[in-house]
Amino acid sequence: PETLAQRTAEVLREQIKDGRYGDTLPGEPRLASQLMVARGTLRKALDSLASDGLISAGAAGVPRRVLSSFRNPNEQDARSVGVLMPRALDALALATQHFLRDLAVIVAPNGITLVHHHTAAAFSSRPGRGLKALLAEHPANLWLLYEASEPVVRFFRTAGIPAIVCGGPAVNEGLSYCGYDGIPVMRHAIGTFLRAGHTRIVAATRYHRPLRETIFREEFEKRGIPFDAEFNMPCWGGDPDRLHELLHKRLTAPDRPTAWMISGLEGLVVFYSTLMELGLRIPRDISLITIGSDPMLASFRPAISHYSTPHRTLALAMARMIRSHLRSAPAAPVLTLLQTEFVHGGSVSMAR
Repeated sequence: PETLAQRTAEVLREQIKDGRYGDTLPGEPRLASQLMVARGTLRKALDSLASDGLISAGAAGVPRRVLSSFRNPNEQDARSVGVLMPRALDALALATQHFLRDLAVIVAPNGITLVHHHTAAAFSSRPGRGLKALLAEHPANLWLLYEASEPVVRFFRTAGIPAIVCGGPAVNEGLSYCGYDGIPVMRHAIGTFLRAGHTRIVAATRYHRPLRETIFREEFEKRGIPFDAEFNMPCWGGDPDRLHELLHKRLTAPDRPTAWMISGLEGLVVFYSTLMELGLRIPRDISLITIGSDPMLASFRPAISHYSTPHRTLALAMARMIRSHLRSAPAAPVLTLLQTEFVHGGSVSMAR
């Protein structure tokens, strides 16, 4: 979850942008009093803004200056970051739209512009031709690959094109990566279900996740519960029709799973509609945990137990990575994994 220092830094960022302090910030005691935070918290926030090039570094007895250009002097006047997406911005999940719009606002003072691109060809199993055409027509200083597949990431890596991967399955494909840490989420969710007495647990995944499959197997085997990858971790490949077919088949079987993990709002809607078709209810018949922070989750009844990280936290982490990569390419890929918070709901009950 976002820390108080991070929130304080964002408040200061907005106040500086609005011209509240002019060229020089007040002293730390006065500023801490105005923001109602401890001196230590304020200092962390100020150091963060200094590392982003918005204010001068701290020095004893010297007030911090606001950099008039709001830009690190080592950065060029204007940089473009191409954002490669599987669908148009308004067709993505609402949380994703908020994340990308927040990111654009955060990096704008640094002279960085996000340019969105979406093409189905670039996300096919053999994306080379589609990507070459896109890159030739739309050059960029850096690329942000949102939810990119392994073939897409391998293309950028092989071609030596500067890029950062944001979410998706391509965590260890040789490019810098920023996203949520799914391993502790998987362990915690399995433990939550097992403590409620469930043993027929399914994690329906959008992508094939070998590492998470290994974690799932470990959690089961150390408790003496058999694990079958085809049963416990089916992959629906982002195809709603395929997910509906999978759910219908599993939920009408004699050994029907009693606990499900579903990620993403799209998968969740398909899950609910299938339960309605079959006359099943949550949590009486099925326990559910979902992964995601979409605002629509608040509208579901009963409240869904889920893992959530504010989209602004991801935007701040990604902004730091983008600034760093534009200043100088890292010698080795940078991995940034964010922790998520478990929000208790009414969708998990004891196994029947």
